[in-house]
Amino acid sequence: MTKPRYFTVPNILTLLNLLCGCLAVITALTMGFMTIAFIFVVIGAVFDFTDGLAARLLGRYSPMGIQLDSLADMVTFGLAPGAVLFMVILNRVSDMNFVANLALACLALLVPLFSALRLARFNIDDEQRDNFIGLPTPANALLLTSLGSLMWDHVGIVPLWIPVALAVVCSYLLISPIGMFSLKFHNFSWRDNRLRYIFAAVAVVGLAIFFAIRHDLPGPVPALAAVPAVIGLYIVVSTIAWVAGKKAARA
Repeated sequence: MTKPRYFTVPNILTLLNLLCGCLAVITALTMGFMTIAFIFVVIGAVFDFTDGLAARLLGRYSPMGIQLDSLADMVTFGLAPGAVLFMVILNRVSDMNFVANLALACLALLVPLFSALRLARFNIDDEQRDNFIGLPTPANALLLTSLGSLMWDHVGIVPLWIPVALAVVCSYLLISPIGMFSLKFHNFSWRDNRLRYIFAAVAVVGLAIFFAIRHDLPGPVPALAAVPAVIGLYIVVSTIAWVAGKKAARA
């Protein structure tokens, strides 16, 4: 058996992703700083993107790195968004009894459970190397932590069913059969990345619009609102492309 190399550049980047996930969970559950938790998830997503890029550039692919990546993703993109939603729901139903509070808040834990199912399936599914089946865990985590932060700051006006519905719907999307295009570039050609380039351009324009109206909205609201808007667009575009592909295959 080849002696494992623990501290390669890709593995260090993956460990930094895991560190960000741990900090996001601690920040959400013990401090209630949901915007900070979201920022840690964003930084973790950057490390998650760069560890694969580093592995490709340095030729450092390894079975250990693949397993480590999934373990880190489980914390940063599974447990962290679940923790944020758990606190949002628990805080929103504080006027009910403890058992009812806890039972309803536990619906948020569907997110880490279904994230684990998705990550396990991804590891053994050769069909998901270029595109995804179901919503990728990083996109799901960014969606839920950004919305969780917005709901935490406006808990008095957010209906209880919204975070509960988010937990259920997003958990389903993680293991749904809907094809989602990958945002990772294996090369930079237009032919192979047409959809990625178009989506990136639309997302940049959308972000510019959100920040242009920043003076009308308090604090970090524009930046936080831009994230679910972009990910919502990603889900819609992917779903349309998937349905179109299904119809073309049947024609």
